Amino acid sequence: MDESKKEIKKIVFLQHLLNGKYIPVRVLINNKVHHQLYRIDAKISEEIKQVIKQMAEIEIKNLMYEGKKIPDFNFTDLEGKSYNDKNTKGKVIVMKLWFIGCKVCIQEMPQLNELVQKYSNRNDIIFLSLALDKSQKLKEFLHKTTFKYAVVADKEKYINEDLQINEFPTHIIVNRKGVIVKVFSSAKFLPNVLSNTLK
Repeated sequence: MDESKKEIKKIVFLQHLLNGKYIPVRVLINNKVHHQLYRIDAKISEEIKQVIKQMAEIEIKNLMYEGKKIPDFNFTDLEGKSYNDKNTKGKVIVMKLWFIGCKVCIQEMPQLNELVQKYSNRNDIIFLSLALDKSQKLKEFLHKTTFKYAVVADKEKYINEDLQINEFPTHIIVNRKGVIVKVFSSAKFLPNVLSNTLK
């Protein structure tokens, strides 16, 4: 919503955040969370304005992926199982982009494991993670840390060049037609987005 609580398109909302004059504020209306533009004091630190601008830029970039086909892929996970455009057709893919040195990537793993457990009886959902790290390093890490997604090693080229993503963690939901439904950084959005995709 804009300053006057009038509904606006998400892209317009994000573009307003780029000019350094607003912050996004969560408001509860009829028990539903909305986001509203709130004009900030001109004296607010440039550092805060830069953080808001950077977050808005990432969100705009993520929004641009929606409705596009996921770039062609042919992955083999650490267990030797293959994933490609053909054998994942008709399935929803929940994809996580990460690397071992990313603290947030690791911190959210218990939450992601719970989600995998919740849908463990479904064979129409694939939980797939693409890591920047080499397989040996990942195997050593996963020996000490439980992560229930399938893990594909050494995917820096695909992430950087094909997906053109360089923020971590990033989560991507791909629908049964191979089309990207949503791209986002916080795992807290994952349960709702996945639930809506499966409807």
